[in-house]
Amino acid sequence: MLLTIAIFAIVVLLLPSKPAMRANAYANGTIVNQTPELSSDADTPTYPIPLNRVITLPLATTVSFRVRLVDGESLHCSLLESSGGCFTFFVMDEEAYLSYAKYGSLARSEGKVYVSAMPVHYSAEFVVDSDQTGDYFFVLTNPAGSCHGKIVSITLDH
Repeated sequence: MLLTIAIFAIVVLLLPSKPAMRANAYANGTIVNQTPELSSDADTPTYPIPLNRVITLPLATTVSFRVRLVDGESLHCSLLESSGGCFTFFVMDEEAYLSYAKYGSLARSEGKVYVSAMPVHYSAEFVVDSDQTGDYFFVLTNPAGSCHGKIVSITLDH
């Protein structure tokens, strides 16, 4: 009996898993834009400022969105993860975002990274001072080695 259970467990572990579906929508004030990997900037939703939302980060998931800022504008940001778990967070320009999406790392980043927090434990506050008019990309990642999903509250205001 134990041998049968062990064989079943091994077979289940060896089955390929289905990748998470990507969704771009607001759902009860929750940002839902989840994907295991980033895609082109055309698929990344744009949100207005001020922004006060909750982001759900299941295991091994990346959530991305963008906001439009004007040159010289300061954006005050705060993040709070209710259980105190760690996650990574970046704010970058379009060029860095596309490079990060392509290589999966900031090591080869060709654009500008305004905020890089690896890892964030519980909360973070920062200011993004825009140096050009354009889209600024926000990327939150719950790493694969994490023990649980995360729920992050994010607030962005001028």
